[in-house]
Amino acid sequence: MLPPIYQFNLTKPPFDNLKIRQALAMAIDREALRYGNPAFGLVPPSIHGTQLNFRTEMSDKMYFHEDVAAAKQLLKEGMREAGLTKFPSFTIIVNEYINHDVIASKVIKDWQKNLGIEASVEVQSFEELLDNRIHQNYAIARAGWSADFNDPASMLELFSSQNVSNDTGWSNAGYDRYMQQARQAANPGTRMQIYATAEKLLMDQMAVIPLFYSVTDYLSHPNIKNVYVDYDGAIAFTRGSWR
Repeated sequence: MLPPIYQFNLTKPPFDNLKIRQALAMAIDREALRYGNPAFGLVPPSIHGTQLNFRTEMSDKMYFHEDVAAAKQLLKEGMREAGLTKFPSFTIIVNEYINHDVIASKVIKDWQKNLGIEASVEVQSFEELLDNRIHQNYAIARAGWSADFNDPASMLELFSSQNVSNDTGWSNAGYDRYMQQARQAANPGTRMQIYATAEKLLMDQMAVIPLFYSVTDYLSHPNIKNVYVDYDGAIAFTRGSWR
């Protein structure tokens, strides 16, 4: 499952400014959200890499990190570039589901405390949220997907310029080239390195803010065999047995 993210509407100022997007991403205390494991990339740990999972082979620690002091400086520079003397208030839209509004409220408190930015959260039905994202009628919106197959492409292809699910307004020719190169790469190790390079570009451009990698809680019994958590976060029972 794609980690819960907040995606920017890059067609809407001031979120078309890279430094402002970076400041917002770096000013969040992910550990304090108390959900899952802090995420600094897009591909979750459940997705395979070459020998191990992709996240173990390609650490997201090389992408960006939380840094309030740096975030304040980036915001100052970004506002100057955008011609702003005061940051405009905005709304995060989230869908109706357990704790989405709670998580958004915690993120907003971090922005207010660390950057002096005011924001609010609006809870919408899932259908309304999708419609607003498709028509780019939002400033920042919650997003998340389940993987269709166990490969980084299942997540990273979503942000290709021509992908119908890419409703961020972000388009990058270099990223598109990486996706094409990965599709054509015969060597698995080469493919994974290309995906890591593409993921780093996505994080460098901060088209989305990763929040945390979801985890699955379950109880086990020593007599139950071949029941496991699949790559999409679901518990697979199809090959299970009692011994």
